Amino acid sequence: MRTFLHECMSILLACCLTLQSAPGLGQEKTTGAATGKEAPAATREISKDVVISKFQELQQQSQAIQLLDGKLRSLEFSPAPAREHYWGQTTTYEKVVEGRTEDIIGTIYIHDYVNPNSKDGVALGEATLTSSSGATKTYPFYIIAPNGDVTEAQEYTVVNNEVALQHSYWCCVQGQLAIAGATCTGAIAACSVAAAVATVFSWAVYLGCMGVACGVALAKAFLCCACNGDVFCEFIVGSCSQHTACQAPGGGGGKGGGGGGPPPPPPGSCNGRCCETLHGKCTKCIGRNEECP
Repeated sequence: MRTFLHECMSILLACCLTLQSAPGLGQEKTTGAATGKEAPAATREISKDVVISKFQELQQQSQAIQLLDGKLRSLEFSPAPAREHYWGQTTTYEKVVEGRTEDIIGTIYIHDYVNPNSKDGVALGEATLTSSSGATKTYPFYIIAPNGDVTEAQEYTVVNNEVALQHSYWCCVQGQLAIAGATCTGAIAACSVAAAVATVFSWAVYLGCMGVACGVALAKAFLCCACNGDVFCEFIVGSCSQHTACQAPGGGGGKGGGGGGPPPPPPGSCNGRCCETLHGKCTKCIGRNEECP
């Protein structure tokens, strides 16, 4: 009964949001907000079975995913077994260059992790970009929403074979959604409600709701931020920086905004914003209203 109520609330909130959406957003999944010669050609949610199979493969073949999984388990979080705790999305983004079509295929996979003694929303994920020329970029990560608050989410990836705090992919995504318009900005809060109907916040449910509410805008944000300014994908998906500051509580903060203050620095190591960490200590500290280089 709880699962049925959970899913119904997600669908209801998402549908209400899409009815208010601006042109080019909402549930359009094939053409997107076309501008000139470029547009997301196809955006779709990946089936639960495919996402489950993907994580089984990653657990066996990806050292980064193994390290992130190990860290989460050390924090007493374990993979959530139910199908509704998996989510994935794939998008093809195209651009005509000198008469030929270049494209980028982007995918993101999410799997919730749970701890019966914690209300934090936690998920393991991987974002991948593959170009028609064969270039590939992969970003493995896990993300934590303290007490289910996505605006305060902290994100970690593997740097030099160590799990490290980032500033960050999620901040970049939120900033791009803020630019997309009021519908997506409102969805950040409304979908949080849908994702928290169950006892523990679910990133899979949250992003599924956001995918319906924001459609192409969410897909474009994921691709642009995953590219992070790399030459092979920037000319197709746009220029975004994972170092853009998160918006401070109350609307302040750096450009790109999108809600939520920066993740707190490691205790006792920085009084402002921590841009880089090593062995749990901040190695590059700047003011809270400044941007990481």
